[in-house]
Amino acid sequence: ETNIDHLSPEALAYICEQLLNKDALDVWQEPIVMKKSRLAVRLCVLCATSAAQMLAQDISAATGSLGVRSRYVERTIAPRNTVILETSFGPIPFKAANICSPCDSVSWLRPEYEAVAALARERGIEFVELYDQLVREQGRSTCNAPESL
Repeated sequence: ETNIDHLSPEALAYICEQLLNKDALDVWQEPIVMKKSRLAVRLCVLCATSAAQMLAQDISAATGSLGVRSRYVERTIAPRNTVILETSFGPIPFKAANICSPCDSVSWLRPEYEAVAALARERGIEFVELYDQLVREQGRSTCNAPESL
């Protein structure tokens, strides 16, 4: 992570995109206040230990930051996969995961962002409206999905 108070939001968005295209597992920005009450952003990157040094160099080169902080964290990942489900808009990929215990079936089901965004643009529908409709159609976001998924 590094604190940045000298780049535009557009530049930061581009840098985040570039880091995600490399070995970053996740990239996010947190609003902060620095010395002299300057508004700034903390640029945070989650990555494998093996990628940390290279990404720190990339961050310094892209932002002009004079320092990048690193720390080790552990991460637990829920088992998940992508399933194609039939909807009123045709087949749509959904991310399916089991995050309820002791549920043995799909307990978390959400439409894939890219598919929803593409369909929203194609049909001229608001993203949130379409996303919510797809979730409602499937009717399962907690431990009540059929065993067949």
